[in-house]
Amino acid sequence: RLVEQYVDEKVIPEEWDLTALVQRYEDIVGRPLSISTAELEGLQTQEIQERLVNESRQAYERRCAEYGPEIQRQIEKMVLLQITDTKWMEHLSAMDDLREGIGLRAYGQRDPLMEYRFEAFEMFQQMVASIQEDCIRMLFRVRLADREAPKARDRLQDAQMNRAADGTVPERVPRTVGQKVGRNDPCPCGSGKKYKRCCGK
Repeated sequence: RLVEQYVDEKVIPEEWDLTALVQRYEDIVGRPLSISTAELEGLQTQEIQERLVNESRQAYERRCAEYGPEIQRQIEKMVLLQITDTKWMEHLSAMDDLREGIGLRAYGQRDPLMEYRFEAFEMFQQMVASIQEDCIRMLFRVRLADREAPKARDRLQDAQMNRAADGTVPERVPRTVGQKVGRNDPCPCGSGKKYKRCCGK
């Protein structure tokens, strides 16, 4: 689609917008193109298309090698579902707007039903193209968070909160179900404070 948009065969090569083509490609894939704009000028439309497809496939293979095929498939499913859901809701809202205003076409001596069908089809095609482009853009940029980092941070915070004045971690006193703690009794969490000053606040 990018090649058809910026490097149309029906247009003379002098009018091709190769700079915009390279910028859009790099925006979607998130990596610089290995071939310069000057080098692209000497290629035919089909050759430019093949070059971009090969480069994007290589970038995708690097992404798959980074996380492995199984994790990459899971990432792809999550990204596709999330973006499709968002775009579909936007599409339904746009269809409501179209339905409300389509009656005005009758003033222009045009059949509102035919106009609605034509524009609805165009909007659906645009939605599909937008889903595809946004999915590719997201897949090349998404990064998995380290799952162990939040757990380690939580353990550290727990240890710091329960640390006694002498620098040792007090032993926790197990509490049985149904055991009532008085307001002035020591807190069952083992902090050494009264219950009303600690967990009973």
